[in-house]
Amino acid sequence: MSDFSIAVDMHGGDYGFSAMGEAVYASLPYLPETLSVVLCGEESSLAPFIQRNRLEPLVDSGRIRLVYAHNVPVGASASAFYKKHSDSSLVRSVALQKEGAVTLSLSAGDTGALYGAALFLLGRQSGIERPALAATVPSARGSVVLLLDVGANLTCRSQHLIDFAHLGSTFMERVITAPPVVSLLNVGMESHKGTREVRQAHEALSKSSRLVYDGYIEGNRVLTGDADVIVCNGFVGNAVLKLSEGIFRFVRREFQDGLNDRGRKKLHCFDAELYGAVPLLGVRGHVYKAHGSSSVTALTNALVTAAKTLYL
Repeated sequence: MSDFSIAVDMHGGDYGFSAMGEAVYASLPYLPETLSVVLCGEESSLAPFIQRNRLEPLVDSGRIRLVYAHNVPVGASASAFYKKHSDSSLVRSVALQKEGAVTLSLSAGDTGALYGAALFLLGRQSGIERPALAATVPSARGSVVLLLDVGANLTCRSQHLIDFAHLGSTFMERVITAPPVVSLLNVGMESHKGTREVRQAHEALSKSSRLVYDGYIEGNRVLTGDADVIVCNGFVGNAVLKLSEGIFRFVRREFQDGLNDRGRKKLHCFDAELYGAVPLLGVRGHVYKAHGSSSVTALTNALVTAAKTLYL
């Protein structure tokens, strides 16, 4: 009997079924036995995958379930994708959650298409105008920092930033014991700096009794651990996230051989592949998005990370 189940879009991402199939197989030993994995994809791809990896016993027991869906390229109209392609692997992975057949949906497909499907099929949480993608990044203190939004909303009104602060704080309450400290990412600490939307959000959050709000934080303190939740619009958040990933790859390539064991271990903590996927907060359900360019290792960790959140 399964406690929870994850629907996987098997055709999402730059490397398609091949990478996600390897990731599913690699993740199975690390997933709870009370979790079932629902594979959404073409029958012509799923059947050989099951046979090649000798997974028939897991299919027979219900640990792996198969849902046949089409591999449909997203194209230009990503936000309206769910309307035209309800039989695609991406949309089916979300629709199964609406139908009550699964607990969580995971895709490495197009962000806009996944966002649209989640909004249309699952709906927003009460009082939330726009859901946000939230990424956990390691800090110098050994803790994790939640950064949101990291790509779902490129522009935001002040109310959206306020919503993100509350969504992030609620999420982090499940991860850390102390009340999460929330900050707004800005170009300076002075009250007159930043966009109008950021200044308005700062004013409102400063008056909130529901949050531990610590004001502005600048980019050079994102990884210090001074804040547990850092709020920004999706354009800024995505740039910060990808810049940090690029710096990690550069440092690893250029300096790893000169580091001692402690230094290598510390550096390894900043590898984005360890985290794999980010949650879409603010929808009525559990939706996780992996990088389109994710490797098999990253997708494997995405599955394991997503599964762990269900058991928190």
